[in-house]
Amino acid sequence: MFGPILTDWEEFGGVRSHVKMKAVFVVLISISLTMYFGPEIAWVRWLIGVLAIVGILVICRLPVPKGNDELPDSDAV
Repeated sequence: MFGPILTDWEEFGGVRSHVKMKAVFVVLISISLTMYFGPEIAWVRWLIGVLAIVGILVICRLPVPKGNDELPDSDAV
């Protein structure tokens, strides 16, 4: 499951764009469920939201492998 993603990171020094989009989607779903089912304390919700934004920014700033178009499509399993 994580093998191709780790291989891309080790060999090419980056994370493919579609993997980054999936990661952001998972963060958004997780945060949405946490906000809905989580505590109703305002400062906790703000903290969760801020931490989610920081996490999404980190994901978006990860480099994309050089020559992304020429990479083998190894994670299309």
